[in-house]
Amino acid sequence: MMKDAAGARKIFETCLALFKVCAAGDPKNPQAIWDVFIAHKNIVTALEVLNLPDEAAEHHEALVNAWHESTRVPPDAPVHMFSIVSGLRLAEIRKEQGDVGGVRAALTSTRFGMIDCGDTFPEIAWIFIGSPDSPRHQALLATGDPDSPEWALVDLAVRHAKAERELDAPH
Repeated sequence: MMKDAAGARKIFETCLALFKVCAAGDPKNPQAIWDVFIAHKNIVTALEVLNLPDEAAEHHEALVNAWHESTRVPPDAPVHMFSIVSGLRLAEIRKEQGDVGGVRAALTSTRFGMIDCGDTFPEIAWIFIGSPDSPRHQALLATGDPDSPEWALVDLAVRHAKAERELDAPH
């Protein structure tokens, strides 16, 4: 729980302003957009603690938009994709830090997000079952609509499998 939500809000809003300048200067940089997302997320938390639901909702909408920009996930994609994308991003960060245990934990979390998504949406459960190297997965990536949620989910499953293989490969 935040002890000084009002103070935290001011700090997060300052960070958001700086991150927006960075993102505007490099609009194709996913990290810059991701930083805008995280700043909005922190502001939402502070506003909720301060019991300002209207302002929190406004920042939450901006947060969702920033997330879609940073991940290039379609706006109508299943909500479970958030945990999948977040887990993959965290695994990338942990890999850059040389934290093998952190990579494994993030990939495990991502796998749970995939299982939840498959349980919630049985019509797309095939994406998370079996090998992402399967002909069905590869055909969808090659010929499917890159703006569709199904394509984005297959792309995430393939990226997850690749990250797991890299983690388990002998060094």
